[in-house]
Parts: sequence; C-alpha cells; structure tokens
Amino acid sequence: MEVFIRLNDDIERDFAFQVDKNGKFNDKIMHLFDTENGIGSFMNLKPSIFHKSKPVGFYKSIHPGYLTDNGSLLFPLDADEKEFLEELDLGNVEICKQLWPHQLIVPIWEKSGLAIFIYCAFFAFWLYTDLPDFISPTPGICLTNQVSRLVKYIVESFGYIQLAKVLENEIKPNSANKLAQIIFFSCHLFKVIFISFFFYTGFFNPISFNPLVFINTRKGALHKEKIKNILTEYGWIGVRRATFDEYYTDYYKYVVEKAGGQVEAYKQGILKSFSKPGVLLGKGEGFQTPIDKRFTIDTFEAMKIEKKFYLSEKYFLTVEKILKKDIDSLGENMGEIVKLLRNFRRYGLFNSNDEIKEMVQIRKSIEPDDESESKPEQEKKEQ
Repeated sequence: MEVFIRLNDDIERDFAFQVDKNGKFNDKIMHLFDTENGIGSFMNLKPSIFHKSKPVGFYKSIHPGYLTDNGSLLFPLDADEKEFLEELDLGNVEICKQLWPHQLIVPIWEKSGLAIFIYCAFFAFWLYTDLPDFISPTPGICLTNQVSRLVKYIVESFGYIQLAKVLENEIKPNSANKLAQIIFFSCHLFKVIFISFFFYTGFFNPISFNPLVFINTRKGALHKEKIKNILTEYGWIGVRRATFDEYYTDYYKYVVEKAGGQVEAYKQGILKSFSKPGVLLGKGEGFQTPIDKRFTIDTFEAMKIEKKFYLSEKYFLTVEKILKKDIDSLGENMGEIVKLLRNFRRYGLFNSNDEIKEMVQIRKSIEPDDESESKPEQEKKEQ
C-alpha cells in the first residue's frame, strides 16, 4: 500500500512511501523522522530551524481532493488546513483501516523555544555591536572593528606602520559622521531581516549549525549503501506528488505531444478540455469516503445515481487494470516501465478507459463552467 507523507511542511514535498497495510504507524512511519537511525539522520525533514526535529503528531488529510479528467486525485493547496485534518491512531489501529491508498499524511510540527531564543539572542547581540557609535554604550566593538584590530596587529608585526596608523584611525569611535553610521547600521538591519526571512520560510534549512553534526552527516552521506538500506527500510519511493499547477503543465505537454503538436491538438478539439481539466470534489467525496464502505460502494454506479465520486475497491481495481495494461504494452522495456510507474505516482493516470472518462464527465456536468473551479491553486494564489 502506498501513501504520501508531507515533508518539511511543504506542499511541494508530498513524497510516496510504501507501507504495510496491516501494520501500525508506530511500527515504522513514526521512526523515519528519527535523527539517530531514521531518514532524519541524514536529511532535514522539519519545516525550518525554528521547529523541533520530530513531529508531535500525525494527521491524515480528508480533503476530498481534485479529480482529474483521467480519474486520479490530487491534493489541493488547502489539503492541510485544520478543517481537513483528522488525527491518526498511531498504535492501535491498522493503517488500512485509517487511510485510503495514496492518501496524504500530514505531520504536525511544534516550534522550538530554545532554537528561537538562541537565534534571536545571537542576532540581537550582533545588531547591538553594530549600533552607531554615537548611540552605543560601548562604541567601537563591532565585528568589522575587531577584524581591523587583528589586521592592524599583523601589519604592525611586518613593519607596515603607516598602514597600521590608517587602520587605527578607522576603528576609533565616531571616526565616521553620524549619517554614515546610520546608513551602515541600516544595512546591517536589512541584512538580518533578509537572512531571517530565508530561515523562517525554510528556503535555507540546514540540518544543523553544529559543525560536528554537519561533519557526521557528511560522513554518513558517503556510505551510500547504508543510506539505501535506511530508505528501503522505511519504504521510501523517492517520488513526490505533483501540485495542480505541475500536473496541468505536464499533462498539457503530454497531450499536445501525443497529438502531434498544438495545431493537431487544436484540430482534434483536445485543447478545449484544458479550460477545465478536472473538478474540485465536495463534502463526502474522494478521501472523505468512509473506509469501512470500501468493499460495498460501487464508484461507477454511485456516480450515475448520486453524481458523486466515492472511492471503492472497484475503483482501485479498475485503475490497477489500466496501469497493468500500459505496463504490458511496453514489453520488457524496463526503463519505460519505471518511467510509467514514476509518472503514475506523481500525476496519477494520464490515460484511462471510457468508464472512468464517462464518470468524470458526469461529475463535471454538475459543476458551473467556471475556470476558477478547475484551477483551485491559482485561485487561492490570487486571493
């Protein structure tokens, strides 16, 4: 059974993992964040340096999902909003009784008070040393002056007395006018804000600032066989689920290329479907389908009667049958088979059968013909 786990609390890092459907979350998934023996020992999985290294809980996203034209489900931008999260039982209930295949697991991270304090204290001290001399209670202690004092000592020892005197004059308190001091301090202030932005957003997210930890991590990275064994143990597949925008772009390229170019795609009327390449599901549909009804619901019959998309065993068997047919058509070309499976995990189906296409069209027929309905991520970005 394959599920997706959101790493770094990043919508673009929903990675696929293979799990034992009869196992429990405490068996393995909880331990993949372990900084000693898990994936967390050589890869930073937390959102930023301001968070603790391990999640404080695990939830599943019960956002219904976005149903594509070929009958696959993508995770919308708001899939991790509080209203769509449901806590998982980590030790008592089997995974298959809590999750649908390909459902999203969202780790919950807690801020680290110690990390925030150390960060703020460090930069507060740095800014204090850079205060303008005419304001600072201890003028002349900035890092630049400390470096200049060291250089002055070195050049003096080599006999460059004139250069040493120039440096001595530069490090004297109030050697620059007040305006220059204010401009200099403002530059430092903006630099700290800029650095903090990159740390806060997780754009720069080192595994540790401790040199020993960093060195040990690099040493571990050299043992590729060890890393491979750890990744295999935790079911790491190495494929992340595409966002809506990524799916839209890549599926468009695929369809146009398959048609023989944009002109041919236009003549065949294929491009019209891209004004609405799927539908955002509503309450009770998709991943909100009760798991205990997996073997009793018929996805396709329910669509004809209720015009709602429910997950079911029949749906997954149909998808599996389509995927197997595509694999068989490739013969023994392992490279293409691997590519096909990778694309399936990333985008879902790019080719489906008439039964699925008809089902999607029925579901789309009850939605308003509005482009904003077909592009939930773009709509949210504009807001």
